[in-house]
Amino acid sequence: MPWVEHEKINLKKKLNLFLFFSQARKAQEPIISAGKAMMDGACNMVAAAKQLAVNPKDPPTYQLYSNHSKSVSEAIKRLVSSIK
Repeated sequence: MPWVEHEKINLKKKLNLFLFFSQARKAQEPIISAGKAMMDGACNMVAAAKQLAVNPKDPPTYQLYSNHSKSVSEAIKRLVSSIK
């Protein structure tokens, strides 16, 4: 029954392809995670900057801006490290 052998070969190919994509997705996770953290931090920085534009003498908002800036910087470091 040659069609059975053909189906076995197709099944093996599909399984290998699935495993390849699963490994690829796992390998991309640190890059995706760092990129998302960088974008989230940047959005939070913009929101804090808007608050500072309205009230430029608000120390807690400067601290918030600084914290978001630090998170963006750390995310960029993780992103670069993940890409290397």
